[in-house]
Amino acid sequence: MEKSNFTIRQDFLARIYLLTPEEGGRKTPVWLGYRPQVYFPTEICDEGTSGSWNFMEKEKLSPGETTKIGIALLRSDFFKNKLLVGMPLILQEGGTQVGRGEILEIYNLDLIFQPAEIMGQHVP
Repeated sequence: MEKSNFTIRQDFLARIYLLTPEEGGRKTPVWLGYRPQVYFPTEICDEGTSGSWNFMEKEKLSPGETTKIGIALLRSDFFKNKLLVGMPLILQEGGTQVGRGEILEIYNLDLIFQPAEIMGQHVP
């Protein structure tokens, strides 16, 4: 049997804190494959999409804990040239915030923020 060359896509690595029930978050832990809404509340990018957790430093993440997570965005094309290392993010289920974090590394180079002048556009 041949060894598979299957690789899991990750757009970025983030440090994530899962809110506790007292903070309005989840009551139960999450595992690899969790797909919350990922929202970037900044002037550069005020949008969100689902993001699948494809890597976790821990087997599970319980409310009140922090860990590093590799995330693949469902619609990464929405975020072309809009993300930065250090950018904050919010995790939501429906309209409820369940976690928060920040981008540590960006693997998908198409997502890295490029000012309009660099992209061939003039900014007045």
